[in-house]
Amino acid sequence: MSVKADESTAVDAKTKPEANGGASHDDMAVVELTKPGQTMPTPTPGDGDRVFYETLLRQKPGSQMAREWCVKFGILPHDEAARLYDSIRARKARGTPSKKDNKRAAASEKKSTASRKKRAVIEDDLEASGGVDAAAAEGVGTTGL
Repeated sequence: MSVKADESTAVDAKTKPEANGGASHDDMAVVELTKPGQTMPTPTPGDGDRVFYETLLRQKPGSQMAREWCVKFGILPHDEAARLYDSIRARKARGTPSKKDNKRAAASEKKSTASRKKRAVIEDDLEASGGVDAAAAEGVGTTGL
C-alpha cells in the first residue's frame, strides 16, 4: 500500500504548478534531440559558443574538440553528424589519448632533463669559485667609506 501512496504523491508533485517552480507541466518546452550523438539542445545561430566551434571546425576539420561539441549540440547535418558520432565513439572506445596528453608528457620529460642540466651547471660553478668564500650579508645594505 505504501508503494501506491508514494507513486500518487510523485505524480501529484509532477503535475502541480508549485512543484515545478510555478510553471505547469504543459507550459514547459519539450526539446527534441533528433540527431545522432546529440545530448544538448541546439543553440541559436548567434550564440558565441556555436560561432566559435563552427568556425573552428571549418578552419580545422580534424579538431576533436570542435567535432565533439558540434555533434553534442546537434549543429551538423544528420549524415555528417552520424559519421562523426561513429568516429568519436570508436576513438573513445579505443581510449586513444589526445595530442595534448602526449605533448604534456614530452614537455615534462624535457623539463626534468633541463632542470638536471641546470643543477649540474650550478654545482660546477660552485666548485670553480676558486675557494673564495663570501658571507651571506657581506656588502648588502652597507655603505662604503
